[in-house]
Amino acid sequence: MMYRATTPEHIWELPFSTGEIEKIEITYQQGGKNVLIKTQKDCTLTEREIRVLLTQEETLLFASDAAERVLVQLKIKTKAGKVWATDVYTLSVYGCLNEGVM
Repeated sequence: MMYRATTPEHIWELPFSTGEIEKIEITYQQGGKNVLIKTQKDCTLTEREIRVLLTQEETLLFASDAAERVLVQLKIKTKAGKVWATDVYTLSVYGCLNEGVM
């Protein structure tokens, strides 16, 4: 679940150390189109977690339409050249009464 005009943090726990990562892409798709792609520079890494914080402006890119949920997938390339992807997650997007940026 995600609310427009907020700053949600999405977290992935990995089965390996983030020290093995060469490249990260997190794709947010809605209505069959890529709306937002976050990269490693947008993420905070811990020993086995990837965290990404969306801005208010980024969440406003998504429509709050029950029929058009947001699909999210994390894709990683390791330093060994292996590419790993998560399942595709589905998020519902809800509006806020005041969708102005604070």
